[in-house]
Amino acid sequence: ADDGIRLLDSAPISLATYTRGSDTDTVCGSEFWGVCPSKGAKIYGLKLHLTATTAQVVDRWVLAPAAYHDSQVITPVLEGATNLDVLADGAYNEPGTAHHLAERRNIRLWATPRKDSRRPWPKALRRLTGRWRRQVECVFNVLTVSFHIEQPGARSLEGVIARVATRLLAYNLSFITRAHFAPTGA
Repeated sequence: ADDGIRLLDSAPISLATYTRGSDTDTVCGSEFWGVCPSKGAKIYGLKLHLTATTAQVVDRWVLAPAAYHDSQVITPVLEGATNLDVLADGAYNEPGTAHHLAERRNIRLWATPRKDSRRPWPKALRRLTGRWRRQVECVFNVLTVSFHIEQPGARSLEGVIARVATRLLAYNLSFITRAHFAPTGA
């Protein structure tokens, strides 16, 4: 609660292979067909959008259909939040939403501009934000490798939501148990 900085990013949640997407009963509809440019792949399923603290604790998350662009999910992810600096990648670059969040809820959205942008950030600032961005990438790495969040293995949308929620809870509980059971110094 004392940390005024949040890191925002997304990861795909595949519900079927792209070629078998039309055969699945888990979800159905064109909004579940999407593209994940960072992985260079097409997906059939959902995207997990989350914010994490600088200590890598997940505090807000939303599951959205894969067809939704990241910039369309900023408002639902930050619903109810105020007085924050949110650092996101270029996919969340939406000037209208950023202006609205700044005026109404004192949330400053810092979405990294593209390298060919007319208003690029100074090199030192890009390096600093890159360091912060690695923190949220680390969150997704742990969620993917240790908790297998990208393949929930559920047979219904409710099952997917339940499995993602329990894996995020287990991830956050690992911080509590580590702090609680950490050996005391000599």
